[in-house]
Amino acid sequence: MVKVRLEGPIALATETYRYTIRLKDKPEPIERQGVATSVLRKSDGEWRIVSMHSSSRTPKPPKK
Repeated sequence: MVKVRLEGPIALATETYRYTIRLKDKPEPIERQGVATSVLRKSDGEWRIVSMHSSSRTPKPPKK
């Protein structure tokens, strides 16, 4: 999911995602939940990334 908020020539974008890592020497896949935040500035009609940060963690188990 991606959310974008515009503030004049600045855009703040956040995204959440899930991914799986499969290693050749490990039988179990590694599941991760990630989030990223980006700050963009519009200059000469083009958006440029000013700053970006991302992180991930093991997803929480589903609620019962």
